[in-house]
Amino acid sequence: MRHRATAFVSLWLGLTLVHATLAQPAKTTVSGMLRADAFPTADAIIQAYTNDAERLAALAVLYDLIESKTGPKTRVATARQTDYRRAIARLDPPRSVDPLRTAARKLRRDPAFQSAVRDRFFAAPAPDTTH
Repeated sequence: MRHRATAFVSLWLGLTLVHATLAQPAKTTVSGMLRADAFPTADAIIQAYTNDAERLAALAVLYDLIESKTGPKTRVATARQTDYRRAIARLDPPRSVDPLRTAARKLRRDPAFQSAVRDRFFAAPAPDTTH
């Protein structure tokens, strides 16, 4: 009888863990592509950076990342890209100051900045070391 109770508890715990895992939204698909709904909104990106050059560059980096890492375009991907384009237009109007564009362009091409943007918005959660 004790073996059955242990087996039942083990089964229940296993099913609970499977359910909890399935309930979590995945940031990547099976093929390793990013899900469009895992990308932050333009407002979240703007709030994450303190100056307009970094904001413009981060928006552009994430725009390019959606383009290359989300696979076939979905409504969510298209909506995120539209959101990013509108934010870029607000931050960098057509007759914007050239130093702002120059700084943003330089950051956008900087591999360290690109990596920092990806890490900031797509970093894996830190492992739990309390056990």
